[in-house]
Amino acid sequence: MAKRRGKRIIVVCVLVIAIAWFGLFLLKGWLFEYAIQKVQARLKDEYNLELGFKDYELRGWTNVVVRQLDCRTASHDTLAYIGNIDLNIKLLPILTGKLRLNSMIVRDGLFDLSKIRDLRRKK
Repeated sequence: MAKRRGKRIIVVCVLVIAIAWFGLFLLKGWLFEYAIQKVQARLKDEYNLELGFKDYELRGWTNVVVRQLDCRTASHDTLAYIGNIDLNIKLLPILTGKLRLNSMIVRDGLFDLSKIRDLRRKK
């Protein structure tokens, strides 16, 4: 009897873990979208900057590819343009809506340092 009970507990634990993993797999795109929107809103609210992308995608669990990132001021001056970014992000912080990086590869970038120096938080 105790042997059966132990097997049932193990089966239930495995099923719960598998269902949670599957649910996280289904929600990972939504969580990533939420994190991106949170970053865009924070830049808009705190610095009055618009962050746009031509395309971005989450590959696997931790690899993010962003194409044609464009960061502009309220007067539509380009603060930064990056043709291609390959990010390797940490998985657990994304659950709280934050992006934490393990590594980042940037190709074809343009940064206007004079505008970055003049950047101030909105009051």
